[in-house]
Amino acid sequence: MYLTYESTRKLRRDSFGNIEFWRCKRCNLYYSDEACTQVMTKAGAVIKATGHSVTAVAAKAATCTENGNKAYYYCSNCKKYFSDEACTKQIADSSVVIPAKGHVLVHTEAKEVTCTENENIEFWRCKRCNNYYSDEACTQVITKAGAVIKATGHTGVHKPAKAATCTEKGNKEYWVCTKCRKYFSDKACTKRIAKNSVVIQPKGHVVVHVEAVAPTADKNGHTEYYRCKRCDKFFSDAECTKQITLKSTVIPATGK
Repeated sequence: MYLTYESTRKLRRDSFGNIEFWRCKRCNLYYSDEACTQVMTKAGAVIKATGHSVTAVAAKAATCTENGNKAYYYCSNCKKYFSDEACTKQIADSSVVIPAKGHVLVHTEAKEVTCTENENIEFWRCKRCNNYYSDEACTQVITKAGAVIKATGHTGVHKPAKAATCTEKGNKEYWVCTKCRKYFSDKACTKRIAKNSVVIQPKGHVVVHVEAVAPTADKNGHTEYYRCKRCDKFFSDAECTKQITLKSTVIPATGK
């Protein structure tokens, strides 16, 4: 016999395939084996097309970090992409891809917390997706609330009122916060006051001059001195800078 060989042709989804066969050019008969013992018809060698097994894929918008895609149709049999449901217009798989947009970042510096105001850690916010991140590489997602550092609240220390003296300042009752060093007129530290508003200035001496008296035979005398009517202290000078005791002013009687 004078044979021609036709190898197996892979079945396409939109065309016929065939099994392996041999055809004799002289008698034009078809055989399934090279020894030509199994006669078959030409039609018997044909494998009919299976048709596409189509899945519609909806369009998906790209995000900052993930690719999106245009709408397309995909055949799970031939693994090909099409722009139409009938699968007549094949397209490249890469043509359906919409690349990720990337973040558009706004940086916020860290701000130190106070006793009364919430502050924040350093963070980045994407203007496109509105997500918050603790790092510029946007690998650590946080919530907006997670960026906030809550106010610590005041720690007030009570300072009782103290009367002013002739020479020393006094003060009104107040509370001072050990954290922010601010002054308040109430225990809850809601009524802030100026530091100098609690100060009571010294009153100053109210001086009485006492003249010297010479001693007699039976009566003591005394030197000149000054007495403050307010604090009842004794001084040797009119400016009241040199405090003395009353006893130190005594001049004993002469006894004569």
